[in-house]
Amino acid sequence: MNKSIPIFKIDGIVIKLHYSWFIIFGLLWYSLSVDFFPLSFPGYSVFSYIMMGLSAAFLLFVSVILHELMHSIVAKSMHINVKEITLFFFGGVANISTEKLKPKTEFWTAISGPLLSIYLGILFYFLSILFSGFLFFYPILVYAYKINLTLGIFNLLPGYPLDGGRVLRSIIHWKTHNLMKATYIASKAGRFIAGAMIFFGIFGFFIGVNALWFLILGVFLYLLAGASYEQTLVMEILDKQKLIIEKAPVVQPSQKVIDLINRHYLKEHEFVVVKSRKYLGVINLNDLSKFPKQVWEAVKVEKIIAHPKTVSRNDKLFKAYSLMVEQTIGIIPVVENEKLLGVVRARTVNNFINKKVNFS
Repeated sequence: MNKSIPIFKIDGIVIKLHYSWFIIFGLLWYSLSVDFFPLSFPGYSVFSYIMMGLSAAFLLFVSVILHELMHSIVAKSMHINVKEITLFFFGGVANISTEKLKPKTEFWTAISGPLLSIYLGILFYFLSILFSGFLFFYPILVYAYKINLTLGIFNLLPGYPLDGGRVLRSIIHWKTHNLMKATYIASKAGRFIAGAMIFFGIFGFFIGVNALWFLILGVFLYLLAGASYEQTLVMEILDKQKLIIEKAPVVQPSQKVIDLINRHYLKEHEFVVVKSRKYLGVINLNDLSKFPKQVWEAVKVEKIIAHPKTVSRNDKLFKAYSLMVEQTIGIIPVVENEKLLGVVRARTVNNFINKKVNFS
């Protein structure tokens, strides 16, 4: 999710846009302006169709935000900490805390989004009747009710990671008490649905039906279904594994950063800062770039100390790995009573994952 842009924050939840959003937004705007509105509502000017397409695409985007926020509101009401939401165009992915979702919690969290979309579809339907005499707004409201109903019903399809797939997973999880088995079955269902959409999208070209969106969404869903299962598998493995603690590369706060660069160039770029055996923080040699080159010789370690979250010796490997991803760092200090015990390295965890997991 690092290829995303923060756009705003609400109730402690950071909302981000994935880079692919801009591509899909442009394609949808074009499609609505030259295809949907001219064919469905003839007689308007070219400029009107362009503005209708822009307005309708933006309204869909707002609907998707509300859909994803509904998931988060329900999750937070059930004491699940939602940190951020990354929005794609037709949906999003919520980054929640490491607590495991119970089947009941996942069921209500998952189903709340589609139910809101269906509610919005019904609301826009009645608004389209109310504003039927307003020539510009009526086509947009018609599109809004149709797309929200479609969004709600589509997301209820029982294939992971769609909301319906999460509902399916929660039910299987409740019945079997096995999250991995539930995720595997729900992901297989997701790939089956994605495959059917891809087939229909390709077949549509041969029979003269415009099914480009089926093809795009099918490919997107197929990739997400596989990635979501792999993510759950990794989480399960790391959550049962003790920390892999290694010797920490230690530096003193009074040392000059340029000396570390000259001594460790291409070997290390992150170090733990310690003074009198007391843990102080972490430095990244790349942070020297924040200073003008003229003063590099004089910059000391204490000037670039960062204070990332740490772990203790009894924490699981999943917590350490999650913190590294969250804070975009390559090492996590293991600290107890302000004393440094060692570090957990991202490359070591990745090697461990590759040995334990076969994604073929």
